[in-house]
Amino acid sequence: MFELIAGARQLIFPVVAAFVAGEWWFLAPALILVGMRCVSYLRFTYQLDGDVVRINEGLLVRKQRTVALDRVQQVDIVSKLRHRMLGVVGLHVDTASGARGAELKLEVVSVAEAARLRERLLRYAPARAAVDDLPEEDATDETEPAPVVSVSVPQLALAGMTGAQTLVILSIVFSLQELLEFVDLDRVRRRIVPEGAESEPAAIVGAVISLGLVWLALAAVALVLTHFRYTLTTTEDQFRVTRGLLDRREVGGALSRVQAVRIEQSFIRRLFGFAAIRVQTAAMPGQSVSRIVIPYVAIGDVERVVRAMVPALPAWPELKQAPRAALALGLLRRVVPTALVGGAVAVVLWPWGALAFVGVPIAALAASLHWTALGYAWSESTVWARRGGLFRETVIVPAAKAQSLRTTASVLQRRAGLASLRIDVAGRASTPRVQDAPIAELDSIIAAAPAVAARDEESSRAIKALTR
Repeated sequence: MFELIAGARQLIFPVVAAFVAGEWWFLAPALILVGMRCVSYLRFTYQLDGDVVRINEGLLVRKQRTVALDRVQQVDIVSKLRHRMLGVVGLHVDTASGARGAELKLEVVSVAEAARLRERLLRYAPARAAVDDLPEEDATDETEPAPVVSVSVPQLALAGMTGAQTLVILSIVFSLQELLEFVDLDRVRRRIVPEGAESEPAAIVGAVISLGLVWLALAAVALVLTHFRYTLTTTEDQFRVTRGLLDRREVGGALSRVQAVRIEQSFIRRLFGFAAIRVQTAAMPGQSVSRIVIPYVAIGDVERVVRAMVPALPAWPELKQAPRAALALGLLRRVVPTALVGGAVAVVLWPWGALAFVGVPIAALAASLHWTALGYAWSESTVWARRGGLFRETVIVPAAKAQSLRTTASVLQRRAGLASLRIDVAGRASTPRVQDAPIAELDSIIAAAPAVAARDEESSRAIKALTR
């Protein structure tokens, strides 16, 4: 059915051409293509063979893809509307190969088969491997999934109205102005302007309020559609996220693949007492952001949720604030360029150009807010780094996941005895960074991190040796 639906799309233009030209033989090439798609379905096979999965496909040119199970990073179960209508799901398997999108795709499998495949594909995660190696009489039944996060519709709506996606929705709202030439503006104005308030300022205020309400409503609806009935559950070594209204998705993976956790809070979200959490995994290297997003977590539950995703997390420390020298650096970075630009504008557009100097105190305020948010900590085997002003982000990185550590120090930083540390981890997302911290403390982190990574690698090798 899926192949026929996809093939039917190829008939649209040939049918139109045949109708216009009155020559129905125009359909012959398209019908051949549809037939080839159906035959290719019969030539598509997959096989779990020991510790690898193989996919064979192709009609004229045969292709075989082989992926080792211990390279599987993440398994997604996709249930779009057409899947649910036919009682099937799609299975997408991701590795760290660098390919964009899923490495292996089974677009149509039964629900039971998808669950069986996911269990087999993820069983080689390090934590699970140790359990599977136990003798049969000692092995315990699979742990029941523990609920970690469940997000209600009102919480999703609030997260949507206070998130960064509202900027995208704003552009959509403003694009609606192209339709105004087809709308009776007087009738619209009568609806949004209070009775008796016929002045132009009242009409402008009413229009702005209406656009703002539409903007927030669209942002809320967009997030609700994407994350409807959002649930996150974990077992001893796996996580699973289920979300979506029209396109129901189920994302699963090994907790051992988690590379970093980001706690994101805008100023408005801090006022409402919640945050969003992004979990960066080694999966999906071709994507621009990590795949696991938790849109709403109450402030009091943040530590609990992070510990569920990073079970080996040590005690949550009190983050150290950056030294006052970092404030001076921040003021230099922001205030000096703003003052120079303001001076140039004032000279060119005098006297009104002098208003550009209003940006100087704003830049100073932004630098102060940024310095207030700067914080860092190193505890046993984990790095915490916090930065941002109105939008605040705290990144938690297990040192064992660090691929490399880099320090940078400008001339001004060196004079102040400060530097910035970048921690490269697997996956595509912004690099975790500790900004404007004392060089001596960063050196101690760099010296300790390799030992932590070595212990983690030694443990992983021992577990893999047991499974052979």
